[in-house]
Amino acid sequence: MEKPVIMISGTAEEIAEAIQKIIETNPVKVNSNINFESDRLTRSQVRKLLNVSFPTLKKYIDSGLIPIHGNGKKAFFFRSEIIEAIKNMPSKE
Repeated sequence: MEKPVIMISGTAEEIAEAIQKIIETNPVKVNSNINFESDRLTRSQVRKLLNVSFPTLKKYIDSGLIPIHGNGKKAFFFRSEIIEAIKNMPSKE
């Protein structure tokens, strides 16, 4: 999933104001309930938790349904975020 590109032109004050508005309208969600040691999962563990194939897991990640951290072989997930993502997934009905 490509991230949108935002182009802003103007004075430094106008740019700062525009950035502030973007931040205010798109707050970053921080999950303070994450235990980095026990909550961390691998791709294989997430695949088993969701009972899906690796290609399906990749589709979930690429579409932004499942949050992923890191990259390449060092990529990981948090169990609490996966559970929250499952709750927010659209139903197949």
